[in-house]
Amino acid sequence: MAFSAILAVFLAASAVLNFWFVSRGKVVNAVIFLFAVILFIPPEAVGLISGSPYSTSGMVNVSMAGYDALILFFCLVVTRKLHIRTISLTALIVLGCCTVIILMRLCVDGAGALSNKMVDNYLLPMLAAISMAKVLKPSEMPKLLKYIYVFILMNAAVACVELVIKQSLFFDSYYLNTVGWYKGTHNIYRTDLQFRGTALLGHPLVNGIYYVLGIVYLYNKIIPKNNVRLMIFKGVQFALLLGGIISTNSRGALLIFAVYTVVFLYTNKKIGNLLLLFMCAVILIIALDFDKIYSMMFARDVSGDSAMVRFKALEVFTKMPLETLILGEGFNKVSAVLSQYDIAGNFEISYLIIMMEIGIIGFIFWVISAITMYNPKMAKTVGDIKAKSMINGMLACFLLLAATSNSIGDPGTLNFMFWAMLAFSRVLSKEEQISLPDNMLETNVRVF
Repeated sequence: MAFSAILAVFLAASAVLNFWFVSRGKVVNAVIFLFAVILFIPPEAVGLISGSPYSTSGMVNVSMAGYDALILFFCLVVTRKLHIRTISLTALIVLGCCTVIILMRLCVDGAGALSNKMVDNYLLPMLAAISMAKVLKPSEMPKLLKYIYVFILMNAAVACVELVIKQSLFFDSYYLNTVGWYKGTHNIYRTDLQFRGTALLGHPLVNGIYYVLGIVYLYNKIIPKNNVRLMIFKGVQFALLLGGIISTNSRGALLIFAVYTVVFLYTNKKIGNLLLLFMCAVILIIALDFDKIYSMMFARDVSGDSAMVRFKALEVFTKMPLETLILGEGFNKVSAVLSQYDIAGNFEISYLIIMMEIGIIGFIFWVISAITMYNPKMAKTVGDIKAKSMINGMLACFLLLAATSNSIGDPGTLNFMFWAMLAFSRVLSKEEQISLPDNMLETNVRVF
């Protein structure tokens, strides 16, 4: 296990801070701190704290978000904010599914199952979700979501700067020495291709998902119609998030952003805005040379190789032995297996990666746990957010984007956000009388 003096200091500070917040009844502040760690300390930069690169083979080198989630859980248990004896049926099902996945991997893979991916992709995100679903209140959600959004917006601003300077603003030297994919990202602009921003979130495709989630929040934030100043400020935020999406050079993020925008305007009966958007699109198509724009942004794939990798992945997946598909190959053997089919790395489709690693049986239990955690009976409006529309929109965009890349298939902290959104659906389904300003509606939400 990777350990260093800096890591010890971080863990001590995290323990003190979490215990302080929890013991004083400010659990939401502890959760906000967890998301600050998730959104400002990328897993790829963990080596700066733990002393070993995140991807070091044969070593459990958990992300800082993973450590903080575990510390928060223990603080909640110690202070009796989270009672193990009164754990809900939902939590038992989620933990049971996670246990089955872990036991399957231990039986099939042995000690190789104990890895960053098992801890950061499955165990700790589920544990964090159970904790948040149990202790958070609906009235705290506007504050929590606002902070998460501000953290994402700050990352988008950093990504926009990186698009100009063509390197990571904070981790350039470290990434060049330790992160394989960043070396290509760093030098790609020298061949007249667009540099892909990493910000404080790590991989550009991970960035793209977060910026789309930021767009979903922005669209579902209630702003008084006649407040010109707030409308202008909203426009500035939109520009930053769109710039962040462009900086990722992710066609998937751009496509999902565009589709969600159209669906949101249509379902909210903003036909005038939708027609204006259509007219702007027509004008842009006439006025701009899209072949040149495409070549500038996506010339890395003029040949279509990126798309073909995904089609080939689907073809290869159907040719895998039945035993491999059912039980999975584990976290350390997949690359060797795929190399036999002329695929370097992984499938590039998150769901295929998950099924290849933990098997179809493990994937089914993962899906069951996610469905169990989700509660569709959310409040429509809480505070100044359209809660149900926002969470459902975030989940839909997240799951669609995961199908276009290896975002939640690779080890990292993105799964914390996925499970957090599921937990938020639970929180927003609790019964609580919320005190709101005169110009807001009071909302009753159901019990978890």
